[in-house]
Amino acid sequence: MAAVDADLPARGAVRWVITGVAVLVLLADIVANLVFPESRGTIPQQLLVGYLAFALAMFGWHPRVAAVAVLFGFPLGMWADDISPVIFFATACTGAVAATTARRVLIGYAASYVAIMVVVGVLPDSGWDAVDVFMMLLLAAASFAVGFVVRRVRWNEQALAARVARMEAMLEAAKREERERIGDELHDLIIRDLTIIAMHAKVLERSRNPEQLASSREVIASSSRHALGDLRRVLRLTRTEGSGDWLDGGVELLAPALQAVGSQLGALGIELELDVSESAVEALDPTTSASFARALREAAANVIKHASGSPRVMVRLTDEGRNVVLDVNNAPAPGRAPRRVPVEEDGDLPAGGYGLARMTERFGVLGGGVTAGPDSSGGWRVRAHLPR
Repeated sequence: MAAVDADLPARGAVRWVITGVAVLVLLADIVANLVFPESRGTIPQQLLVGYLAFALAMFGWHPRVAAVAVLFGFPLGMWADDISPVIFFATACTGAVAATTARRVLIGYAASYVAIMVVVGVLPDSGWDAVDVFMMLLLAAASFAVGFVVRRVRWNEQALAARVARMEAMLEAAKREERERIGDELHDLIIRDLTIIAMHAKVLERSRNPEQLASSREVIASSSRHALGDLRRVLRLTRTEGSGDWLDGGVELLAPALQAVGSQLGALGIELELDVSESAVEALDPTTSASFARALREAAANVIKHASGSPRVMVRLTDEGRNVVLDVNNAPAPGRAPRRVPVEEDGDLPAGGYGLARMTERFGVLGGGVTAGPDSSGGWRVRAHLPR
């Protein structure tokens, strides 16, 4: 409703058309005075024409100024001893005021117009009797009706345009959210498996240990099956209607993730040490468990990419009262100096930082948080917490 009670000035070409008409009126008066000097009016009357042309032009730029200017034309017409042009102009402009100005401005204009017309009808030397005034009031009412209809049409157009813009913004936001969701799925469920496959493929190239080779082959086979299954699920997400639930479709929980990570790290000669609190396990719901599983997978993949020489990874799940906390620490590789930032151990597996950033956002939505950085021993620590 606020939009209805606001000014609706002309825009674009309409604004310049109104201005052009005002200029043409002024030029026509000047030409008429030059061609027919015997019919030339007095200087006040010539000034009155210029003033009314100015008031007309203002309807294209500042409707409120135009409305006030039209009303001030009445005393100017009395000064020029020619009030009739002002009356006709003000009557016609009632529609323009209704089409372009706010409600309170229109009410003020209408009240002033009626009062002035009553005064004009009462004055004996105005040249306007009661019938003339009544006819002008009828014409003003008709002009008002036309202007009001134009205003409603313009407002409906603007309201529709605003609604379309909001719907387009919502659609774009939904598309962006869906792209981010699919990107998260690809990263969390597929790229990590491909990273593990790539690392164990290098083990097959470089190792001569039969047990390690067999273990790496098993990890590659298992990760390949896991990646294919997850890829089918991501494709299914793109073909189904609705947002769905990211817990649907077999997303793994923390317990199987711990088992899988242990196998992947063990095949690279990295020992996995577990310290799991029983009360923390009891506090896990499916959402919390799945979130911690993804955090564990991300941390383990980063260990494989950036610290494959680490001898040990410690995973702790603790209950800290209001929060359940998952800590993943990897010990530094023997002979390595303490790290200040993550380093890339394998030039074929570039670090992007996407996984940690999105994991931080995801935990933040759930009311938790994620921190990552070097520990005092020179290793790397990822700490994720969620409320109970």
